[in-house]
This record gives sequence, C-alpha cells and structure tokens, in this order.
Amino acid sequence: MPSHIEKAAELLARPLPQVIQRDDNDPENTPTDDSIHPDHIFFWDGFVEDAKKTISETDLSQDVSLTDALEGECIIVGNRFALTGRFNANVGVPLAKASIATSGTREELKNLRFADAEVVPLFGRSGALDVVLVELRKEGEELKPLLKAVGEIKKFWTAKWFNGIRVSEGEKSLGREFLKNYVKEIGQLIKFMHCTNLRYGFISNYESTIFVKWTGARRFELTDPIGFQDAGPTVRQCFYHFGTLLVDDPGFEYTGRVVELRDVETSSNSFNLRIPPSRDSTNSPLAYSELALENEDQEEDDEGIENRRVGESRPSQRPTAGSMAATTVPTEDSGDIKHEEAELIEQAPSTSIGRSRAQSPREEETLDATAEQSSPVQESIVTAAAPADVSGKPRKISDITCRSVNGKKIFLAALEGQAVIAKYWPESLFKLYTRERNTYHHLPPSPYFPQMIACGDLILSHSLTGGYILVITQEEGIQLGYKMLEETPKAEKRRIRNALIEAVKVLRERDSMHGDPQPSNVLWDSETGKLKLLDFEIMWENYDEDPADKVEVLGILGNIDDGDSDDNAMDVGE
Repeated sequence: MPSHIEKAAELLARPLPQVIQRDDNDPENTPTDDSIHPDHIFFWDGFVEDAKKTISETDLSQDVSLTDALEGECIIVGNRFALTGRFNANVGVPLAKASIATSGTREELKNLRFADAEVVPLFGRSGALDVVLVELRKEGEELKPLLKAVGEIKKFWTAKWFNGIRVSEGEKSLGREFLKNYVKEIGQLIKFMHCTNLRYGFISNYESTIFVKWTGARRFELTDPIGFQDAGPTVRQCFYHFGTLLVDDPGFEYTGRVVELRDVETSSNSFNLRIPPSRDSTNSPLAYSELALENEDQEEDDEGIENRRVGESRPSQRPTAGSMAATTVPTEDSGDIKHEEAELIEQAPSTSIGRSRAQSPREEETLDATAEQSSPVQESIVTAAAPADVSGKPRKISDITCRSVNGKKIFLAALEGQAVIAKYWPESLFKLYTRERNTYHHLPPSPYFPQMIACGDLILSHSLTGGYILVITQEEGIQLGYKMLEETPKAEKRRIRNALIEAVKVLRERDSMHGDPQPSNVLWDSETGKLKLLDFEIMWENYDEDPADKVEVLGILGNIDDGDSDDNAMDVGE
C-alpha cells in the first residue's frame, strides 16, 4: 500500500504535474495598457545558483503529507481562474507544507502563504492581482496577512512566447515579440509592485515562471523562465528560495508626518489623509508607461475647473515629505458620466474611515549599484474643510467640481497657508489614483506644470467615505476648450503654441509623451503668457522620438496655417 508521507526534500524536488487543458472561448490573456521599456529590464544573475544553495543548506528531511496524486492531475482547466487554482494547489500548497516543516530551523518561514489579493485590504478595493504571497503576523488574538510579494498568472495556451524568453541573452536577441508582448506582461506586474512599494514579484503561465526583483530606479531584474518540468532547480525549490528572500528582507515601515489641508476662508478642517513622502522627481523610477485607457469610450470631461482663473499661489518652500500632485483626468472605469452638484460638507467632528497601510512596506532603491535614493513611502496626515458663511452654514465653494465621473471631485483648500487644489478619488478608483500619483513621481519641477504637494489615503472626512486625494498648487489661468480656440485669434494661438512646445520639451527630456492631449488639459494666462499642462495620468513612452511640436501640439491646437512662420509668432511671456 503506497505511503501517504514523503520528505519535504522530495516534495520540493518534484517537477510540477502537467495541467490538463481544453481551449476556452477567450483566445487572449487579460488585456493590459501597462508597459515597461526594455532598457529598464535586467537579468537577475545568480538566482538559480542561490536557489540551489538554499536547498542544499536547508534540512528538508522532515515528513510532510503526500501532495501530488499518483494518478496525476484530475482537474481540467479552460480559463485563467482555473489555472490559478491549479497553480495554488501545485505550488502554493507544497510551499506552505515545506515552510511549516522546516520552521524548526527557519521559524520565519512558518507563516508564509500564497493567497488571493482580496485577503489584503489594499487589494480588497482594487481586485486586480491574481495571487500574492503574504506572511501571517499575529496581532492580538488574530493572524493578519502582511503583503510580501505580488504575482500574475497568464494562460500558457495563449502565451507560448513566454516560455522562450531569455533575459540573460539580452534585449537584442529577443526581437519584436519582446517589445510586443513581454514588456506589457511584465509591465502589468511591475505596476502592482510599484504602487504597493514591494521589492519582489513573479509572473507565471504555469509552464514557465519568472521571478522579478526591483533593485533600483528604473531597474528591474528578471530571471530566465523556470520551466514546470525543470529539475535543477524545480519551480517549487525556486519558490522556497524566493520565500527565504521575502522573510529575510527586513522590509520598510511607514514613518510619515502630519500635514494639515484646510479651508481657504475658515481655516477649519474636515479631511484627514495618510500621505506618502516626496520623492526626488529626478531620481524616481518610471516603472511603466500608460499606453491607453482600458475603456476608451469613457468620456474624459469631468472635474473641469480645477485651476480655472484662480490666483497663482505657491508654497513658501520646496515640496517636503508628502509631495505629490493632482489634476483632473479621464477615467478608465465603466459607468455613465454623472452631473453632480457640489455637495454640502457638514461641519461635524471627523471620524476615522481609513485603512491602515502599515502592512505595505516601503522600498529602498538605488539609482545604480552605488547611489542610494531616499525611501518613497511614509505615513502622514492631511486635513481639509468646506467653508461656512457668516451664519455658520456650510457653503459649496470648497467643492469646485464642475462635472463628476464616478464620484471624483475637486476641492479648493489651503496647505500651510497656501491655496491648493485637491483632487479626490473614491476607493473604487484606486488604480486610477495610483496611475496619476506614479506619473507625478516621474515629472521634474517645471514652470509648465503645477507644483507637487501631497497625496494619500482619505482617513477622516465630514462627507466622503474613504478614498484618495492628490494635491497641486493653485495656478492662474483659463482652461482652454475647442470652441474657445476656434474663436481665438491666430496670433494668440501662436503664443499658446510656442509655450506649449516648451512644456512638451520638458516631457521629451524624460522620453515621455502626454497621453491625453486636448485643450481642456491646458491652463493659459494670456496676460502673462504662462501655460500649465495638466492631467498626466496617461503617459506614453516616446518610442518614435516624436519632436515637441507634433503629437501634443497638434492634438491640442490642430494646425495653425495662416501663411506665417513660427519665427513671426509673438514671444511667450516670462
């Protein structure tokens, strides 16, 4: 009679069983707009050798229950969700058994587990990831999951190219398939690593698994694919080694500061947020480029008056911890555009509605092998409030939302005595908030963009029930529009064009393109000749090296053809 017990070493050394698959009706993997430039991808040298060393130096003689059925796989899969289930059964379960069995010598491995993303509060509201690795930490009488790594599962029957990629051979040997497929799939994973500030991740189509490590600004190290039938080391052995990296990594804790975001007139407060610190924009990593909206038929026109004809006001000092920015942006989420009146914000005591982000580790990263960069995420507090008239009744002027999409709002507030614009996203738009936040990490200080101030999770509010806020300086100017430009004299258009080209040149210095070039994303002050470019949520890599006077300028202004050359255009005001 066969034994129901085996050694942990035998379990980890066994290749994964062959999955039984029958074609589903969807020929493609989950579409993604996320992409990472090949220049940011490097080979994770030494991973395989280190995995072998970990296995050889670890006592794996402990007994564990038999995991793999003698009959082989008994479940037929036809979609990604079923494949994820088989991955968890054939990789996650063995990893947990081996971790528990070896806890006598590696106590820290005891509580390492695979899980779906919804067990972590951060992803309970975004629901995007396939699998995560968590460490169960005891808090009081409960075990709570601490996020350690993120993972993406693709279907091997529609991602065959995945198996042949060899990062160790360099980008040139990978060809067009690398650019067309690989960078997008890896970019999707790196997006999640970036927005959660995690050092480690992996992507697998079951037949092949690639491990990813974020090692520095614009530097992501990837292993060559580990095949499901590989024996030296096996996928299970690699994940055991991967687990030791996760638990040995001390991680990072939010430390943060308190910042008050108040009403301009009354100086009262009603919003309470948790804020990441500033990151030197010249050093921040652009982990991926936003190539398109996932829902392109969704209209953009939402909070249109975030900076419309308001007095310019800048902070008295450079952005400190918590520095970020906010603008109005198109949404990618489905749903009808709703016209909403600015709602009253009651002057009542704030109550905590935020979720703790203490489980999300902040990241240490380096610009190269020697230069260190400051940690990007801390925990802080921001407050804001609606003004009241002389009778003490709340007024609407704090909420300056013109047109709301899916609950997004724009507020006028004050930060440390300076007027600012604050943009709010509800929790359902976590991904949208994260994209805009990460884009502003990448932008350099420039007179052509609003200044970065703060961003964070909404914790307390008189009227809003959770979400996220980004803050920018309040700038002077009028928001352009198509009809307005039709009635604008061509000489004035040339002034706008010249200023716009200078703004786009700054983007080109970062190899970037504005992903939503239209008049409503430009703030123009005719008296001073100053221009502000807004809405940087969607950004493209400038792969084709388009000059500064083409894509964005044509998209916003169209052709200005009256026989005059640009040399005759009026100078842009200082």
